[in-house]
Amino acid sequence: MTWNLRNPEIKLPEHRYSVDILIPTLGEPLDILRATMVGCNKISYPHKTFILDDSGRSEVEALAKNLGCNYIARPTHKGAKAGNLNYALKSIRICLWIIIL
Repeated sequence: MTWNLRNPEIKLPEHRYSVDILIPTLGEPLDILRATMVGCNKISYPHKTFILDDSGRSEVEALAKNLGCNYIARPTHKGAKAGNLNYALKSIRICLWIIIL
């Protein structure tokens, strides 16, 4: 005896969520930041990329805008990298986040 096996059509799940990618930076070279942002932009899952610039460099802001990334610079620099991340977390709505660098 054999069974009549049928493979049901599989629907891919809809993306109900978005990922926020946080890239904290303090003085990293622009070519490193550019490569990181370009790599993040190639992620196929729905996401937003945020550059958390603790140095407040205008060239980092311009690069972020040029590559379609969001730019956040905090007014104070307390707490090093953790302070940078905490400031950003208060500014954006996070469902899931990934830290790069």
